[in-house]
Amino acid sequence: PQFKAKGSLTAVCEFLRIERLPDQLMGGQVFDAVKAGDRRSIIEHCMDDVKVTREVYRRLRAGGIIL
Repeated sequence: PQFKAKGSLTAVCEFLRIERLPDQLMGGQVFDAVKAGDRRSIIEHCMDDVKVTREVYRRLRAGGIIL
């Protein structure tokens, strides 16, 4: 069976106390930003997602949750 995660990256960051950029797009808003041509917000959103995903990984690895 395939594992399906529930929740959001923002929720994980809040739980682990990882700061995110303020006033940024949420994943569900990206398509609307694409239609509006708001490239800057999309780029900032993606860059922040990568940054905090890396930090989540580092913390889980340091805690022995991920090998």
